[in-house]
Amino acid sequence: MRKQGLAKADKKAAQADAAAEPKSVVEPAPRVKTEIEIAAEKRRTMHGDLEAIWVKVKAEPLGSSELTTLKERYLILTNDPACEAEILALAKARVQQLDIQIEAQQRIQELKKLRAGIDADSEQLKAIKLAMEARSDYTVVGVLNASTVYDGVRLPLLFRLTDPAAGQTVAYVAAKDPNMLTTMLGTLIGIRGTKRFDEALKVNIVDPGTIDILTIRKEKQVQSTDAPATKFGPNRPCANAAKFAARQSG
Repeated sequence: MRKQGLAKADKKAAQADAAAEPKSVVEPAPRVKTEIEIAAEKRRTMHGDLEAIWVKVKAEPLGSSELTTLKERYLILTNDPACEAEILALAKARVQQLDIQIEAQQRIQELKKLRAGIDADSEQLKAIKLAMEARSDYTVVGVLNASTVYDGVRLPLLFRLTDPAAGQTVAYVAAKDPNMLTTMLGTLIGIRGTKRFDEALKVNIVDPGTIDILTIRKEKQVQSTDAPATKFGPNRPCANAAKFAARQSG
């Protein structure tokens, strides 16, 4: 009897211990978003990013800002048949606004070209002449600038190549070596490489092979001509730079 009593006591103690132990809580499996929900989320993010970029673009000089490039990004939303009504309406309104500004920009650029033609001694005209002379030797020629749209924050990092005459975008340069390209900002350069139209980004992109500096900038900005070769090839002023310098002093 005593043994039975002890056995019952042990059993009750074990049950009490089991009851005292914290029970494991089974967390419900996280809900998996559908493809439709994921696509809608991407559109909302894209619209928010474009609006942030728009704030920066509209603060830039109208004659040289990246209005057309930004418009192409908004058109991706307006051409999406699944786009939500609210986002679609906002994107269409922004496209209409950009169209008006692009028209004004084109008039400004035409005036710039006329003024450069009248002032035969202007630095701008000298750069234009040099660019025209060098164009046949390169895939693209233009003034290298940073891009407000493709700034590497909300969209991939690209550098912008602009026409020295009016400032419109000639092409975008793939940023394989951003540090090197940054040293050339504001300079007229000639690039030999591969030019392609990027279907996703809706812009012409140049993958540099070699880059030549065609104009000599101020001493504070210019990179040493003794700099080692990069993966793009030698980073050097070409022979045309000396001709350009001679014209400036003449």
